[in-house]
Amino acid sequence: MTTPADNPFEEHELAAYADGVLDPQRRALVDEALAASPDLRAALDDQRRAITAVRAANLETHAPMALRERLATPPRQAPPRRQWRLGWVAGIASALAAIALLAVFVLPSRAGGPSVAEAAAAAVRPATEPAPGPGGDKLLDISVDGVAFPDYTGKFGWKATGSRTDDVDGRSVTTVTYVKGAQTIQYAIVAGEVLDAPTQGQVTNVEGTPVRLLDADGRRIATWQRKGRTCVLVTTSSNDATLRELAAWRGKGSVDF
Repeated sequence: MTTPADNPFEEHELAAYADGVLDPQRRALVDEALAASPDLRAALDDQRRAITAVRAANLETHAPMALRERLATPPRQAPPRRQWRLGWVAGIASALAAIALLAVFVLPSRAGGPSVAEAAAAAVRPATEPAPGPGGDKLLDISVDGVAFPDYTGKFGWKATGSRTDDVDGRSVTTVTYVKGAQTIQYAIVAGEVLDAPTQGQVTNVEGTPVRLLDADGRRIATWQRKGRTCVLVTTSSNDATLRELAAWRGKGSVDF
């Protein structure tokens, strides 16, 4: 049986792994432990089911504060050796029971879908389609649910070089890759209702647009909304100021928000 000594991470780290936001170095340790432990793989499946249930219940609505605090409280240190697996099961059961109780007080308001980190992971895959052409004033000839991608060439010197579309957890995620010198960014728009906002990162209001910046899997991510759709910028080379500027750019009214 797998023990804490075999897996140097805490329960909340497995939850972060399941949600796609665990630090890459810690993620590598979890990957190694998962390969060797069927019990740990089962625990990961439990975590993923719990995350799906949390999203479906939309915990950001008016749930009783005591219940929110119960779910937000960090888990205690994992129990030693033979009690380890039992501790995982008890913790998951407790979380699922609390989620079921929350369903009495809240109404589901969003359809299921990927996390922002999962959408970003899809966005950085290689382009499979050629670069879209101009689609009008400061826009490209590619859109998602009526939300067109911006043409950054004239204003910022970022040139669209390719695109791709993926199905991620039942949602279409369309991405355009832009290049400027040695720098690359991916701009993704997720079809359908707005995704749940990540709990990590810092939100800055840029010209009336709330832009959240966070790290996931070694990448810097910006996420915001345009016309009721989730947008994501991903980079490993550009700075935060660039991400904020590109995310909030309205092209003097040509880029709709």
